[in-house]
Amino acid sequence: MAAVSFAGWAFIGTLLIVLSAGFLVSPGSPAPSIAVALSIATLAWAVILYTCLRSQWALLALSAGTLIAMGIAAFAAALSAYEFFWDGMTYHQLGILELAKGWNPVGSAELSTYPEDMWVNFYPKASWLVGNVVLQLTHELEAGKALNGFLLLLTFFSVLHALLALEFSATKACIGALLATTNPVALSQLMTFYVDGLLAMGLTSLIAFMVSASRGRHLAWLGVMSSGIFVTNLKFTGLIYVTVALATFTTYVWFTERARFRAVLASAATLILAVGIVGFNPYITNAQRHGHSFYPLKGEGAVDVIRNQTVPHFLEYNAASRFALSFFSRTSADSEGIGPQFKWPWQVRYRELAAMRSPDTRYGGMGPLFAITTLVAVGIGLVMFWQDRQWRTAMFALTLGVMVSVAINPAAWWARLVPQQWLVPCTLAFWGLLATSRPLRVLSALCVTTLFVNSALAGWVHCSEAIEKSAQLSAQLKVLRASEGTALFFRLGQLGRAPIEWRLEHAGIRYRDEPGCKVERELELFPPIGVCAR
Repeated sequence: MAAVSFAGWAFIGTLLIVLSAGFLVSPGSPAPSIAVALSIATLAWAVILYTCLRSQWALLALSAGTLIAMGIAAFAAALSAYEFFWDGMTYHQLGILELAKGWNPVGSAELSTYPEDMWVNFYPKASWLVGNVVLQLTHELEAGKALNGFLLLLTFFSVLHALLALEFSATKACIGALLATTNPVALSQLMTFYVDGLLAMGLTSLIAFMVSASRGRHLAWLGVMSSGIFVTNLKFTGLIYVTVALATFTTYVWFTERARFRAVLASAATLILAVGIVGFNPYITNAQRHGHSFYPLKGEGAVDVIRNQTVPHFLEYNAASRFALSFFSRTSADSEGIGPQFKWPWQVRYRELAAMRSPDTRYGGMGPLFAITTLVAVGIGLVMFWQDRQWRTAMFALTLGVMVSVAINPAAWWARLVPQQWLVPCTLAFWGLLATSRPLRVLSALCVTTLFVNSALAGWVHCSEAIEKSAQLSAQLKVLRASEGTALFFRLGQLGRAPIEWRLEHAGIRYRDEPGCKVERELELFPPIGVCAR
């Protein structure tokens, strides 16, 4: 398990570093060679595997085969469904396509063709870099979603190894790893290009590697660096979350362990590589060109991306009140624009299940059962803190670190912006399984089971919806392909246009754009496009 998690993350971290270093070395040239980056990353993968297992050839072959099988399974899952959601169909896929065309974000001119180019120019690019590699290898844009499934499986092995290093039984370790990995945000974004689920998995792996490192697993420090670099370059909040995690971990190690120098060195190296090389664009270039590393969300002319995502009166409350209102709200994507709606934590309504089709639920976004399980888990944690001296310090540090990382985000009410909150009830409920009191263990087992059910609902609703809509879209594309020179009306003009055009051309559809034509029928599964009457 150690070999799988260490080697998998070493591959991702090395790939990002080599690709980004290529942008810096040749800022006036197109994107660096994918073949070179893949070769070096594969070498790192092989070296880590060999270092972990050496003469254990059977285990080495099994670990290598497991990683390859994970990649194939993730690739197959990604191709089983199309992307249908706003962020993915506008700037995430656009970022991948622009990199594939040879755009160098460090040295090339800022993009200015499409409305969403602003986000491509100024946002972190880790998922796009990986997506570009997958696109160029497979010539399938949708295959870029394979990173979701691969990282989900990789995180499971990372957490499993950490729990085994803590000397939990294999059964408990599997339960804990599965619980931490089945984050509702990650499962509800499995068939999309959204990055919040990736952020959740990256942070979970980062914490797992910190645990492994504290138990004397030296290669885990490379895992800390790789996952930290990846998370930092997924979203601006990733840099803040990683900084909080590294600071919490370094403080914990400083007072409880001997590996103080390693913790400080690994933390410093992670942030230097994450910001200075992989994140040179956007963190350094944004500061140089626009005066703030988090531009356009901060700095002169900042764009408020939150205000238009909810009802105005909701934002009049303070951050703590907004979080509480969302926490006790029905799960909702707020398509009606009515704001959070209170419900008792134990209630589950059918509309909540329908809302979980979206990868971007606004209120109660961790699922309809999250509130009740969190309240019960907190109660379990308080009892365990009083009774269990062995794990008290570690569990307190982990829970506090996660809660601080959630609390510092003023938009913590929006679940996908703080997906790490899932780890709070997971950690506390899992801790309760170690209780000496049988009633407390039974209550903890019920809490764990409820968390699993909550996640299963999120994953099942999202994936079944995506597969069903993909079948409909495939049928529509087949009809369009049979029509010679179909006339289409792109209702939103240039918005989301590049990925749509790529999808049409990749499907072999010959079309022409006729703005303002009489629309015969709608392609509901795209951003708004009309098929013109003959």
